[in-house]
Amino acid sequence: MQFLLGIALTFAATWLGRFLFLSLFAEVEEQGALVVTRFGKLVHVHTKAGLVFMPSRWLPWTRVIPVSLQRDFRHYRDLRLNDRRGTSILIDLWIEFRIADPKKALFAVEDWEDSLYGLMTHSATSVLSSKEFATIMKERSELGRMLRDLVETETARWGLQVFSVYIRKVGLRTDVLRQMFEAVGARLETAKAEVEEEGRIRIGLLEARTAADIAALVAEAKSQHLSAIGRAYEKMRKEPKVMAAYSELHELSLADSKRLVSFQGFPEMRPLDAAMISSGITDGPIDEDFRTVPRRVVT
Repeated sequence: MQFLLGIALTFAATWLGRFLFLSLFAEVEEQGALVVTRFGKLVHVHTKAGLVFMPSRWLPWTRVIPVSLQRDFRHYRDLRLNDRRGTSILIDLWIEFRIADPKKALFAVEDWEDSLYGLMTHSATSVLSSKEFATIMKERSELGRMLRDLVETETARWGLQVFSVYIRKVGLRTDVLRQMFEAVGARLETAKAEVEEEGRIRIGLLEARTAADIAALVAEAKSQHLSAIGRAYEKMRKEPKVMAAYSELHELSLADSKRLVSFQGFPEMRPLDAAMISSGITDGPIDEDFRTVPRRVVT
């Protein structure tokens, strides 16, 4: 029993000694720093990784503040601002940075977290409010570089080193989206009406031009027709028999067909003379020397 008790006491004494020994030191992590203050006043900043002998760390007036020097980021969501036309938009900003000077980060500014948020909001408003929504959508990378150049001077005074600023998301509020859709719909209706009206005007103009072209072609065709008739008359005058036959047919065409009397068997009478006889003649023989010819009288 005494043996087991001795082992337990030895083990406890070893761990207690180890704890007391390590309590005299402070650990500085890789890419980290320890800021030591005494009575609220900065004493030392340890940036070399390893153990630092610091027996006074347990004193009530001594404070050891660990500070990470690694790269970090902040994502600010749904920042509200207005573009050049006054449209309310929502954006997300992403900033990548690290603490380069622990002393400034702790003592040059009261709270660099709140200060960084306010600086990013103000910078985004000053840069993006002079741009239209479409420009912000297209030039997000360039605008992000502009924001980085604008904030890095101020953040350097706080001991922060800014690497990049990104505009992650650009959107619109629900009511603004609804208004935009209604405006786009109204513009589409207006454009549709303008296109239809322009189409009607063009159709009317095309019909008028077509009618004018047709009238010109018809007039030209009529003139060519008259010229062709004149040339045909000239050729017929060279043939007396043809001209006489045509003249006789033309005279017959001018007679009134409703009062036409047709005769056959009168060798001494021309058809034209027979056509001009009065319509009061009845059927029957005309003379003994002539055979009876049926006649049709149309009145």
